[in-house]
Amino acid sequence: MRQFFILMLGFFGVFANAFAYQCKSQQELISLDNIYENSIRNADTQLLDHLLTDNFIWVHNLNSMQETKAGLIKRISATEYEKPLKRESKIEQFISQDKSWVVMGIAHIYKSRPEQDNPDNIRHYQYYFSRTYQQQKDGCKLLAVMTMKIATKDNAQLN
Repeated sequence: MRQFFILMLGFFGVFANAFAYQCKSQQELISLDNIYENSIRNADTQLLDHLLTDNFIWVHNLNSMQETKAGLIKRISATEYEKPLKRESKIEQFISQDKSWVVMGIAHIYKSRPEQDNPDNIRHYQYYFSRTYQQQKDGCKLLAVMTMKIATKDNAQLN
């Protein structure tokens, strides 16, 4: 019972910490964006449910697909969702105006993509991203994401 209590305290500490952020500084945005990346990588639907605005939209690859908050949560909670082996972003630019921040950069996603002649193949995807965070009453939340594929490379190494 004590271990359960300690585990729950830890969970609520991380969960509450994610929403203590305000849209006030680049450092807070970097931390919040890392929470977003980890939520996608780990398929943490509860965290995403609180991090994303209700009218969240993700526009993929030149509008080839649009995804809402409900659609994203459904996709990553599906049993066939393939969690990336590694997912990281490098923020290269910040723009702020009023209660909104836009962070832009390059995301690196690594997934297992076995091939007949290379069963251990790892594919590295590079995407340009733009994410818009907006200050809400209950903290800084993610309003929109736009991604565009830059490159794909097989036989990648996880560093």
